[in-house]
Amino acid sequence: MDSLEVEMTSYVLLALMSGPQLSGFGLGYSVSIVHWLSQQQNAFGGFASTQDTVVALQALAKYSFATYSPAGTVTVTITSPSGLITTFTITQSNRLLYQERQLQEVTGDYNIKAEGQGCVYVQFNLRYNIPPPPDRSSFIISASASGNCKVPNPSLEVTITVMYNGQRLETNMVVIDVKPLSGFRVDETSVQLVNSNSKSTDGAVKRVDQIEGNTIIYLNGLTNGEEKVYTLKIVQDLPVENLKPAAVKVYDYYETSERAATEYTSPCPVQ
Repeated sequence: MDSLEVEMTSYVLLALMSGPQLSGFGLGYSVSIVHWLSQQQNAFGGFASTQDTVVALQALAKYSFATYSPAGTVTVTITSPSGLITTFTITQSNRLLYQERQLQEVTGDYNIKAEGQGCVYVQFNLRYNIPPPPDRSSFIISASASGNCKVPNPSLEVTITVMYNGQRLETNMVVIDVKPLSGFRVDETSVQLVNSNSKSTDGAVKRVDQIEGNTIIYLNGLTNGEEKVYTLKIVQDLPVENLKPAAVKVYDYYETSERAATEYTSPCPVQ
């Protein structure tokens, strides 16, 4: 699912629901957008990312408000391939209640019939395990640490090398999620692009946040095939024995399926 497409489509629905009705773009037109958005939802009611989920749910809520009817009851009957019948009844008293049934027959054709007046949303969720796909990461990332191991306050420089190798000429906004080594904290003011191009904003650091101990670096974007190198400083606050590797992740903010991850270790001897 393309997260950017979901967000853009949701903004269209929001515009249609928020302004005066345009000729040819009434509720009949909007229902096709709602149908498409509903097909993009995951089993938990959300979408690919936080951003598109917020916008899409806001748009769907606007549509629900516009189509709401204070009266009406709908009975939804689901018939399994063997003829087993499951019934859901939606009334005004339980219309906000989530109803769920486990279907016993995995394969075959199910029949759905709705009777009454009203609008209901029915979703089927099928979960299964498949072998992991071959590693064709859209991003290539590596990380290493070096620096001062002297106590009492060791400080290390973490070097992160990242390159976009996907199908597009350039990415959307890119996120680099850096987890510091145990007992260390990241000096967020130290984040910098090493091989910067004064005429280009591609790969430039947009902002840096600290979230639950991790440092989140937001980049304007990356150009396909161009390698970027970033450095940041981590400082030890608390000595920790037998340090384990720390993870670094990179992904496209709007195409979260395009991602890669790596680890780095401490160059300091075991304390």
